[in-house]
Amino acid sequence: MREFLKKYPGLIIFFALGLVTILLFVVYLIGYRTNNSKQQDMYEEIKEESWITETALVDSKVSDENKQEIITDENLKRVPDLKKYKELNPDVVGYIYIPDTVIDYPILQKEGSDDYYLKHNFDQKKGYPGCISLEKYANPCLNDKVCTIYGHNMHNGTMFGSLHRMYRDFDYFKAHEYFYIFTEESVRKYRFICITHYSDDHLLKDDFKMNDDGDFVFEGFKGDEPTKIMQALKDYNDEKAYFNEVDITDEDELMILSTCNTDRTRVVAVGLKIED
Repeated sequence: MREFLKKYPGLIIFFALGLVTILLFVVYLIGYRTNNSKQQDMYEEIKEESWITETALVDSKVSDENKQEIITDENLKRVPDLKKYKELNPDVVGYIYIPDTVIDYPILQKEGSDDYYLKHNFDQKKGYPGCISLEKYANPCLNDKVCTIYGHNMHNGTMFGSLHRMYRDFDYFKAHEYFYIFTEESVRKYRFICITHYSDDHLLKDDFKMNDDGDFVFEGFKGDEPTKIMQALKDYNDEKAYFNEVDITDEDELMILSTCNTDRTRVVAVGLKIED
């Protein structure tokens, strides 16, 4: 053995470094999964304390003609009390709920930052899985013509990991075609009309302009975003994409769910508002 060590010292060092690398990766992976599980458990604990019964919807700003239908919706027997969520984190602006999926989270928006909550958890500590987040330019009431919310594609399926399953499994997508957005002012129901891959270009890139400092600044909505976005998604020509045969007009309101993919593309799911 001694002769072997003397004869091949470089080989020994190589294997030793490889072993250390593997051990460090295992430690990282265990910590990563433990933290993700801890964050998900935290959301469940908060939900137990911060959801209320359907009667709270009576005072919401749901239109009279739709109020009774929404209140009797089986998916809305209990709803999030956003005031309680805001007590825990004042950056909470809304809540997204896709029945029978893990997508059941508060939506956060950090003033002055687009990616803060992609790198920080609900308790504002840095790390993963981050939070479901809204960009800084967007109206915190979530009532822009087009809203885009972001979440990481976590390998354990949390955050927006379910979007990848929807993309791969059309039957699963069709079985979960409705979702809800809650704000302090209203509850809105959406229907998915599209799920596709898209480039990492911003879907509202035509509404941004570079300033003198070299930063892109949102100039405001031009009014034609719904139809332009749907056309851009179709023009991307993703063979596996699904598009519902719905004629979108610029009077419609879209909620876009976006998550990362492995090849510098994104999985994008588009919801059409059908009730408010």
